Amino acid sequence: MLNISGITLTFNQPSEINGMPIGTLLQVGSNNQKTGYSLQTVYFPTAKPTLAIKTGSDVAVCGDCKCRPIVGGWCYLNHMQLNQQHQKFMRGGYPKWDELTKFERRHVNRLREVFISRLGKWGDPASDKSVIPFMTEYGRCLEYTHQWEKPQHQDLQPVSMASVDDPEEYSKANDMGWRTFRTKLESDPLLPDEIISQSTVCRLWDV
Repeated sequence: MLNISGITLTFNQPSEINGMPIGTLLQVGSNNQKTGYSLQTVYFPTAKPTLAIKTGSDVAVCGDCKCRPIVGGWCYLNHMQLNQQHQKFMRGGYPKWDELTKFERRHVNRLREVFISRLGKWGDPASDKSVIPFMTEYGRCLEYTHQWEKPQHQDLQPVSMASVDDPEEYSKANDMGWRTFRTKLESDPLLPDEIISQSTVCRLWDV
């Protein structure tokens, strides 16, 4: 049985959003009610998450996401729980991929093959694109980015959806060639080519 809760994919490397040092953790296993069991990346700044969202240093991993608390957003994550992962991550408590045994790597690869991988339990995949080939190797991957308007992140289009917040952004992202993801109230109409995945709120994919 695999006794690993996380794997350090990168550590202390420049964010591809603002150049500040960040690291990427692969969380092995999740009880997320929307995605079911999955493997998820968590993008960590150097500051603990509860401090980062207060000071704005979360910009290194979240970019200009409108959900950031410092800009009045409504980020749904429990940052106190992220603090625990962050502390362990920063002290080197999660093994690196090449430190795993052959059995452990084979087991994780089997999980990647069978279950969905999600890029960005916290943070935007644009902050560390170096892990994307590893995470998308088996194809079963969910990925959304708020950096879809930036010229330097157009290379995410083949693997990521643009996270949009309103019909205007939906139209602009479509015109730029992006598939889209957004949330809406149940009473709001669907836009062209959208489908609904039902959860606490309506989540829409542009197909």
